[in-house]
Amino acid sequence: MRLSTVEINQWETVLPAKIRSVKQHHRLLFLELSNQQKWLAKPIRNLEQMSWWESIDQELRQRGFQQMPKPMIHTNWAFMPYVKSRRANYQSTEDIQRIIPQLARFHLAGRCLETPKKSRESSVFYERLYIRLYRFHYLIKRINQFSEPYRVFFQTYGPLFYEDAYRVLQSVQHDLLRLLTANDIAAKAVCHRDLANHNWLIDLKQQAWLIDFDTADYDLQLGDVWQIASRILHEQNGLQQFERIIQMYQQVRPLTKQEMELLILLLGFPNDFFRESEGLLLNKKGYNIEATWSYLKRLADDRKQWKEQLKQLSDW
Repeated sequence: MRLSTVEINQWETVLPAKIRSVKQHHRLLFLELSNQQKWLAKPIRNLEQMSWWESIDQELRQRGFQQMPKPMIHTNWAFMPYVKSRRANYQSTEDIQRIIPQLARFHLAGRCLETPKKSRESSVFYERLYIRLYRFHYLIKRINQFSEPYRVFFQTYGPLFYEDAYRVLQSVQHDLLRLLTANDIAAKAVCHRDLANHNWLIDLKQQAWLIDFDTADYDLQLGDVWQIASRILHEQNGLQQFERIIQMYQQVRPLTKQEMELLILLLGFPNDFFRESEGLLLNKKGYNIEATWSYLKRLADDRKQWKEQLKQLSDW
């Protein structure tokens, strides 16, 4: 991407040195400065969200949570120091041991914050579950519009996963879920809400960094735990690692008995299958068709085993 002289001059008013080069880095811009420092520039899609997060970031740092790039806002861009790192791997036991305690520390520091709520409220955790199910139902109703081999696959497995999700939502104590969510929002408990592996970085010292807070909000923190546990356990082909994940998290931020029961129940909601199906069928950006298709077939093959293991977890 070529920047105008005016843009470069404006950026250099907030950066610590002159810009020497600009390169593309995934969806961001990679800036090399004359003082050898390296920075990332990210276009701001939602200025209110970014300003809100900048305030949250300051509070978290004051409370001792530092493992996230510090943003600087200038017009419609956010600038962050570049962290030399790699993406986390949810199939790696070592990476999981770095990530889970870090998430718990993020949650612990991110409670009873002073930053006001945003003026525009987003959907809370349990609402997003219903939205996900509705979107999947919409796709399945129109599956005949899609080509082979997707049509037969989703005609076979779509109703099964839909029924799994429906039963979970029927079994959930909705009053409890709403109460826990309302309590966390009232306590100004911050959640990341997009804990894909690419939003975790592992630096050269093997420390975990949390990045990309575009969807962060005050919400049910258990939703983050459910999301990352579900993703990791599917990557690891089963629920055998659940106990270790929860133990690592609870060493920093203990869960109540009600939260544990709710978490185990929610693991039956096939969020990964719904998300990946939507990415594949709608050809969304960021989804590799071959990898997504392979992952969906594996989730379908593992469905019965997953449900059996969930029954065992219910007695844990």
